[in-house]
Amino acid sequence: MKNFKSLLPFLLMLFVWAGCDTDDLRNDVDELKNRVESLEAQVSAINDNMNAIRVILDGSKTISSYTSENGTYTLTLSDGSTIALTQGSEGQIVMPDITINENGQWVLNGEVIGQATGNSGITPKFNISTDKYWQVSFDGGKTYEDVLDENDNKVAATTEGNVSVSDAFFKDVKVEGDMLKVTLKDDQSYSLPIVADLKANIVDPTTGFKDGVWTIGYGETVTTEVEISGDNYFVTVPAGGWTATLSEVKEGKATLTVTAPAQASTLSRATADNSTELVLQVNKGINWAIDKIKVEAKTVIASYKALYDAGQTLNIGGVEISKEKYGEATLVDADKTLTDKSEAYGVFFVNPGVTLTYNITGESSRRMIVIGNSDLGNTACFKLAQRLQTNQTSNPEDIDGHFVWQNVVFDASSLTQGCMVAYTAEQRSVVFDKCEIKLPKGKNLFEVTNNGRYVKNFVMQNCKVKVEANSNMLQLGDNNTSDKFEMLKVVNNVFYAETPLTNVKLYNGQNSKIASIELSNNTFVNLQSTTSGYFYGTVTSSIICQNNLIYCTNVSANQVIFRLKDNDTAKLSGSCLKNIIYKDGTLNWQLFYGGKMPVTGGESAEILTENPFTGGTFDLSTGTFVPNATYAEYGAKFE
Repeated sequence: MKNFKSLLPFLLMLFVWAGCDTDDLRNDVDELKNRVESLEAQVSAINDNMNAIRVILDGSKTISSYTSENGTYTLTLSDGSTIALTQGSEGQIVMPDITINENGQWVLNGEVIGQATGNSGITPKFNISTDKYWQVSFDGGKTYEDVLDENDNKVAATTEGNVSVSDAFFKDVKVEGDMLKVTLKDDQSYSLPIVADLKANIVDPTTGFKDGVWTIGYGETVTTEVEISGDNYFVTVPAGGWTATLSEVKEGKATLTVTAPAQASTLSRATADNSTELVLQVNKGINWAIDKIKVEAKTVIASYKALYDAGQTLNIGGVEISKEKYGEATLVDADKTLTDKSEAYGVFFVNPGVTLTYNITGESSRRMIVIGNSDLGNTACFKLAQRLQTNQTSNPEDIDGHFVWQNVVFDASSLTQGCMVAYTAEQRSVVFDKCEIKLPKGKNLFEVTNNGRYVKNFVMQNCKVKVEANSNMLQLGDNNTSDKFEMLKVVNNVFYAETPLTNVKLYNGQNSKIASIELSNNTFVNLQSTTSGYFYGTVTSSIICQNNLIYCTNVSANQVIFRLKDNDTAKLSGSCLKNIIYKDGTLNWQLFYGGKMPVTGGESAEILTENPFTGGTFDLSTGTFVPNATYAEYGAKFE
């Protein structure tokens, strides 16, 4: 655990200051290192054991083979995966009391903490905090909370001094005939069959598979490989029009062919949510091996360019894009770099896995429309190797002044300046839809520096934005007093930083005016705004702010979402309802600066005392944040 290791340099300094002998110092450091590594190994073994007992309880797999060494069993399962199971030894850890009750629920120190069996079962994961107390996670190690005893006191993880205690998770582990039998410390016994040559494994599909879900277009037929070994095998599918077949097994492999329903299922939501698994079952004698994969049917576009060429109008963030209007488009099916502005004036469809790079120095673009060509994986990339200067020109055509990106990774991470800058007075639209946006560290997404320049409509929807350092999405210079900004629309996005940042804004234009703003169903993680707000400027017509979720710890100052200059007491149209904020400490976080409510019928944001992601998903490494069922209506939701 890196938290323990991070103590070593500090302790080393203390030893030096104390004037320790070099050999004593080395011995002390080695002893501490060994102790830390021992604790890490023991915690790792406990978590492996938790995973192993969940597999045994699930009963959908068998053991194909196993090895045993120094009290640790390494099990190869019927789906090809491996797990480790350790009986335990004398060690330094004081084990929390973990059992399973008659209802198939985990019981931790006498308290039920979750279901252990069935489809809703979870696998708790344990950790030791820097102050050596037990912590437990219910979301795979993304967030942890303290383990408490019956008096609500934190539970110590280690003993004082050199006292050794048993860290054994199991009372007994042994192989009896063709069964692996484990006995917990409360004498409950569970077993898993050992069956050679029994295998059921659905290989992860190469197309349409993401975050554990296989997405297939309505009426589409797709395939993946399966690995099968046994006497008999078959596949079952969800209700609602799904079909699946298996080819003949050759050398332990077969082809699984799946066809999605021709249209959306008419099942109730409850039924549909419980019927999304495709199941492969293989038996050998009386034993069965099972593997599952989640499937979903949705409208999937295999080629947006084909729709464009067929005359269909694509509406992206209010911008209508059609062949009739824009002419022939370019299909980018291999990596391509634009080096001259004449090349950049067009509509580009970029295939999955392909990168279109903008490397035009000191020139301006009249328009830029880039669309990921397929819904089957958001892996098309638009890379900025140079800052893009937007230039509608003084005599624009109707198709000029639109800068649109959809369904691409927008990668500007290598820049040392802002991503885009307005070069002339009016830019009609800047739109990001279904994009993953990688910003340059500490630099802005779009800048309007000179007075009189503006963007009529700035739209960001269905995007994920990782922020590396304090920066702004739309930055206006202090001398920009334009009143021609019409709309800022920020809907269904995730904005996040891996560590808390202290000053991040969506719109920073304190001396400008904008007609309307919509801020709905966004998730903000680790982004503080200060009292100048996520939005700093003047709104003249309406504000919609609803169903946003803000999560921030280590809050360093009072915060607001809106800092409205010049109209703090005005009454605007719109609605400001159902916004939630989870924070730590006593510092304030308000919807509007000063606690004012300029929108008729609005309400203050709700400050939460419980973490909305406990029991949900909170993953800073991927930017995946799904609140628990209580707060499911808040924040961004991606299909």
